[in-house]
Parts: sequence; C-alpha cells; structure tokens
Amino acid sequence: MWQGVERSTWGLVILVLLAAAAYTRGWWFLRNRRRGHRLATIWRLGCALAGTAALLVALLPPVATYEQRSFFVHMIQHEMLIEVAPTFLWLAQPISFWLWGLPARWRRTVSHNLFAPRQRKRWHRFTAPKVLVPLYLATVTLWHLPPAYDAALERPWLHSLEHLSLFATAMAFWWLVTGAAPRLHPRAGFQLPILYVVAAYVHNEVLGVGLTILRQPIYAFYDRVVPPWGLSPIADQSLGGAIMWIPGEFIYAITIMVLLMRLLDEGEPFHGIFESYPLSEKRSVNVDT
Repeated sequence: MWQGVERSTWGLVILVLLAAAAYTRGWWFLRNRRRGHRLATIWRLGCALAGTAALLVALLPPVATYEQRSFFVHMIQHEMLIEVAPTFLWLAQPISFWLWGLPARWRRTVSHNLFAPRQRKRWHRFTAPKVLVPLYLATVTLWHLPPAYDAALERPWLHSLEHLSLFATAMAFWWLVTGAAPRLHPRAGFQLPILYVVAAYVHNEVLGVGLTILRQPIYAFYDRVVPPWGLSPIADQSLGGAIMWIPGEFIYAITIMVLLMRLLDEGEPFHGIFESYPLSEKRSVNVDT
C-alpha cells in the first residue's frame, strides 16, 4: 500500500507533521496565558487538526496509491489540497500559533524577517487581490489542461510541483477570503470577498461540469493504465468531474452564504470570515500575539 507514495511526498508529510506540532505547542502555550485563551480556543485547534488531516489524506494511501490510476481519486486529492485543507487551516489562525510554537530565538528571527515594516510593504505589494485571485484560478486551470496534467503524471518532480503550486495558490486565495492574520490589506467591506468566491464558484462549475459531461477521455495518460474497480476511462473521468463539481460547489456555496450572513450582521466589527469580536478583545489579542 505504501509503495505508491513518491519519495518527495514523505518530505511533505514530515513538514506537515512538524507544522502541526509547532501549532499545537503554540496553542498550548497561549491557552495557558491569562489573555491568550481568548485566541487559543478549542474551535481553532479543531480546525488546525482538520486541516492537517485533510493534507495527510491527500498525501498518503489509499489516495496516494490510486491517484495515478484513477482520475476521480486524483480529483479527491486536489479537492483536499485546494479547498478543504486551506479553509480549515486559515480558520485556525495559524500564524500566531506557529510563531509561538517556535523557540524564542527562532520566533524573534522569523518575526523580524517576515513581518518587519519593510517586509510588510513587500508582502502588501505581492499579495494584492488583483494578483492572487487570478493566479489561483489560472493555476487550477493550467494543471487540469490535458498537456500539463499528463506531463505531471509522467514526471514525479513535476507532479510534486503541481501539488505544491495548487496548495500554495489555494492558501493565498483562502487567506484573502477568510481575512486571517497577517492582515496586510485594509478590508473594504464584505463585497470583495464575496466576489472572489463567486469567481471561484463559476470557474469550478465550468471546469467540473465540463469534465463530467464530456463523452470521450481527454487525458492520454489513462490510456496506458487500467482504472481500478472496473471503471471505464470515461466513467472515471466523469466521476472525477463530479467530485470537482459537486463537493467543490458546496464548499464555495457555504462560504458565500456565511459571507452574506456576516454582511447583514452590523453589530460588531468584522475581523474574519467566521468571527467578529469587540475591538477591546481585538486589542487584547494583539498584545498577546
């Protein structure tokens, strides 16, 4: 069962586990501080564990065993990488906990190198929505075009690059949507995050429905392998399109509804997609983090 896992994948698994350990250490540290418990909630720890679990599901068997033989299993992997894992990870507000999970010397070095005023200006320039949203949509489109998709399955290094680029751009996209820290851009109301998700919703529907209704296989790689469980190549492709279409649309639709609900809630300032809290609490969190 473990033979289907590429060598480079094990390095990614180790990085995921180390990040989860750092997060848990930082969460426990803040949980036991007088004010830190307001940030270190059980909900956020649960989101972090769910995001980590989604990444491990995507990287390890049985998904890793069948991904190169089945398009629909590969699409399950992609859904975990671009929608499920990033959403849960950003809801966990990971930056603060990761920093507090590092040794003190490392924490000061990382904070200085990444979040000093000069660095924040650079991050602000390269993380503008007009850059990140098109980049995310273009990356998802590119890796599902037949030439790029087939090339990635033929070459392990390119396959790893595919997954890293999908995950990285998805993290950037969902960071904009959730409003998680670090907040480098002033929030201009709820309308813009809704527009980002609507754009992703439409893009996902076009791609997923198109793959579902096609009547002939478009990926040459699967002509040389036998799909598992007795599936025909066209049935495998249609199932993969349905996996992209229906669960993906559900995640985007839920996000749009939550954003609309937040838009109607005018009682408190907005500081993230699933949370609003008084400014006094916001100040106390900033002191601790």
